[in-house]
Amino acid sequence: MNLKQVVRSRCENLEELAEKLGKTKQAVSQQIKASESGNTRLITLLEIVEAMGGKLQINLLFEDESFNLEIKPKEKPTGEF
Repeated sequence: MNLKQVVRSRCENLEELAEKLGKTKQAVSQQIKASESGNTRLITLLEIVEAMGGKLQINLLFEDESFNLEIKPKEKPTGEF
């Protein structure tokens, strides 16, 4: 499933999403279109997902294990590694 399909599933209309993001409908449409070519910034994706009421997770898959990373906005570094 791509971002465009998720937006269609979760939002009644693009105007509603644009309003939540504080952007124009055209700007949001362009961001969604850019995501189809893999050309989107992580922060843009995070903003769109959160505006729809969701959380962003990234799955890291390895042969022997996998990890789910939850991406949070403006997370402050803890100084720990």
